[in-house]
Amino acid sequence: DGTTRGECVMPEILPGAAWIVGEYSHLIETDSEIQYDVMSRGTYHSIIQAVMAPSNVDNILTSTQSVYVQCGMKVLAAASNAGKKCSDVELEACAETLTKSLPVFMQSVDVEVQERAFTSYH
Repeated sequence: DGTTRGECVMPEILPGAAWIVGEYSHLIETDSEIQYDVMSRGTYHSIIQAVMAPSNVDNILTSTQSVYVQCGMKVLAAASNAGKKCSDVELEACAETLTKSLPVFMQSVDVEVQERAFTSYH
C-alpha cells in the first residue's frame, strides 16, 4: 500500500510506548516470532533495531529520540540478564546495533539526545 513502517502510528504515543518497553523490558517474551527485518537475531535485537534505527534521527521528534536511546539501553540490560532466553549471538547483535547507531544520535541537534547517546556509548 506504499506506507512505511510506523507511518500510521500517532507520533504522540511513541515516547510513552518506548518508555513502557524499556521500563518493563525484563518481561519481554522471547518465544514469539517478532522480527524487525531478516537480519534480526531475536526479540531483544528486533526491539533495539526498531528504536535505534538511524532513520529515527530525521523522522522523529528529539523528545522521542531521547526516550528511544534510553529504551535501547534498558533492553540491552534486560537481554544481558535474560540468561538462556537470549543467546550470545543475539546479545552480540544487540551490542553491535547500539554501537553502530549511537554515534548517529550523538550528532542530534538536541543536547539531551546527544548526552544520552554519548553516555550510553562510552
